[in-house]
Amino acid sequence: MSKIKQIKENEVHVLKTDGKTTKCGFDTTENPENWEKVSDSSKVTCAKNGCKQG
Repeated sequence: MSKIKQIKENEVHVLKTDGKTTKCGFDTTENPENWEKVSDSSKVTCAKNGCKQG
């Protein structure tokens, strides 16, 4: 599962398979400068439905 970090909030999200949207609904193409790819082994820190683990 691919992960991406929202730089300003320092939150790690899970990317949908389209590679453009997080599972909690953020469109990463709107402000791409606010996002950076992180390792797939990074811990998900987003607590919203879709991204949050378990």
